[in-house]
Amino acid sequence: MARPHIHSREDVAMNVLEGIDPRDVRRETFEAGAGSFVLLSRGVAHARDVTSGSATVLSLTTLAGLEDFPHELHSPGADAEQVVSRCGIRFIRSR
Repeated sequence: MARPHIHSREDVAMNVLEGIDPRDVRRETFEAGAGSFVLLSRGVAHARDVTSGSATVLSLTTLAGLEDFPHELHSPGADAEQVVSRCGIRFIRSR
């Protein structure tokens, strides 16, 4: 499971285009399959199970500024704490 986190500035809307996107939202786990729509309001703790397969997901945020977030976070040598802090996201304690 990816580290649970909270977006403080934006809502996130996701449309699962293909595959299964396993999510943990407010400590409840579910699988969003192709055709599913997931809305995560700002302030809602969530994470993705990155260990189980892959999915193609269209993700939309309400505020600009996260366009480069995935590339920054996963670039070689990236400091995750600095990247998420700059984007208004904070990690929370997992279960």
